[in-house]
Amino acid sequence: MSVLTVPEKLEKLRELMRNQHVDALIVMSADPHMSEYLPDYWKARQWLSGFSGSVGTLVVTQNFAGLWADGRYWVQAEQQLVGTGFDLQKLTSDESSTHLAWIEKNLKPESVIVVNGHTLSIQQFKALEHTARVNNYKLE
Repeated sequence: MSVLTVPEKLEKLRELMRNQHVDALIVMSADPHMSEYLPDYWKARQWLSGFSGSVGTLVVTQNFAGLWADGRYWVQAEQQLVGTGFDLQKLTSDESSTHLAWIEKNLKPESVIVVNGHTLSIQQFKALEHTARVNNYKLE
C-alpha cells in the first residue's frame, strides 16, 4: 500500500469536494472534548497538511488551501508547508487575519461550507454560524 503525499491528499480531497458540491472545508485542531493534546484519530489537520504544530486551522477550496497559525508556529509552518499546496496565513490579533475573515472575503453567497461539528467549541460554532448567516452560506 502506498502512502499519499500531501499534494495527492489535497487533490483527492478537492475531487471529493467537487463530487459532493462542497465549496469550502474547514479543518480545526480539536476533538469533541477540546483536549489540549489530540489522540491520533482527531489529527485531521496534521494528516492533511503535514503541519505538526499543536494549533492551526485549515480552509480548503478548489483553488486555495490555507493554514491559519499564530506567531508561535510561523517558522515551523513555513518549513513544513513547502511544496504541499498549503499557504501559511499568519493569524494575528487583528480580526481581518482570521479564517472567517478570509471566507467572508473569498466565498460567494450560497457557498457550501463543511466542518466537523465535533471539532468546534460553542464559541467557534456561533462565530461560524454568524458568518454563514450574514453571508448567505450553507453550513453542512
